[in-house]
Amino acid sequence: MGSDKYFKVYKSGTNPRGVEFSEEAMTLMIHDKSTRSIIIEWRREDINYNPFDRWVELWAQE
Repeated sequence: MGSDKYFKVYKSGTNPRGVEFSEEAMTLMIHDKSTRSIIIEWRREDINYNPFDRWVELWAQE
């Protein structure tokens, strides 16, 4: 099908927030049984990050 027909192309100079599929692509996905789900493996990881401490650190650099 090609990306030019698969994704909706935005007008130049706009500020889109994400990706839209074309009507043709959505119709094909609805009728194709193999494209109904996407398996995503979600993992939680502990991150040693304190935004306040980072802000204080950046403030001290000014």
